[in-house]
Amino acid sequence: MSTNNEGYKGIYAMHKYWGKKPFNEISKFIKQYSNKNDTVMDCFCGSGVTLIEAIKEGRNAVGIDLNPIAIKLAKPH
Repeated sequence: MSTNNEGYKGIYAMHKYWGKKPFNEISKFIKQYSNKNDTVMDCFCGSGVTLIEAIKEGRNAVGIDLNPIAIKLAKPH
C-alpha cells in the first residue's frame, strides 16, 4: 500500500478516519479480485472508501460497521 497522500484527494480528504486506506489501492484490489456486477462486502466499512470504489467500478456494495460514526461517514455515499 502507498504511504504517501496520493490516495487522499477529493472527497477522501474531507476527514482522516483512523483506518482509511488510499482509494487508488482499494480500487486496484476491487478490479483484480472481482467482476462487474459482483457484490463487494466490507465488514468494517469505516468511512466507506471500499464501498465508493466498488460502486465506481460497477460492483454492488454492502458495508457494515459497529461504530455509529463510521456509518454516518459512509452512508451519504
